[in-house]
Amino acid sequence: MKKSFLLVAMLLTVAVLAENGVVNASLLNARREPKLKSPVMWKLRNGAVVNVTRVCENNWLEIEVDQSAPVYVSEAYAVGGKAVSTVKMYSGKGDSFPVWGELKKGEKIELLDDRGYGWVRINPPERLRAYVYSMYVKKATVVFATATDGCQRKVTVSDDPWVMTPAAKPAAKPEAKPSAKPAAKPEAKVAAKPAAKPEAKVAAKPA
Repeated sequence: MKKSFLLVAMLLTVAVLAENGVVNASLLNARREPKLKSPVMWKLRNGAVVNVTRVCENNWLEIEVDQSAPVYVSEAYAVGGKAVSTVKMYSGKGDSFPVWGELKKGEKIELLDDRGYGWVRINPPERLRAYVYSMYVKKATVVFATATDGCQRKVTVSDDPWVMTPAAKPAAKPEAKPSAKPAAKPEAKVAAKPAAKPEAKVAAKPA
């Protein structure tokens, strides 16, 4: 019994990767920047699993760029597994396609089996990122089970869409109300003047 358990443990390795999502649109645009006007670098099909690296503003998700993404360089600049000079990475076979960025001279290049017209597909550098709209990506837990018969994958998808909730703004402090002005003091009443004394009547002189 113990031997069987150990054998299964050796043949089967399970790893759960966090921060994953699965595309729930027929085709989802992956853009170079988190903007609707940013160039579309490639399209993700329904059910594609993406590794989310950051949640951005306005409901955009930053994702890793894996081998499913089209990343091409001029084959003349990829010699001996390195870039012989600074070379641009394009999203297709030609310089008319959107640019991913640049590889620096001497940077490692892993070539993939997709060549044509002087261009070659490469394994994207780890630093490359793309952006997708979160309304079309659901949270998912991805379990990879590696056994003797190959690699199997199981995806558990959440029912909730991956939507960013903007932070609530703190309530504005009420403006300080000016203190009530003290009631105006009644003006001092002028003391009533004493009634004018009647003029002394001149005593009537005797006739």
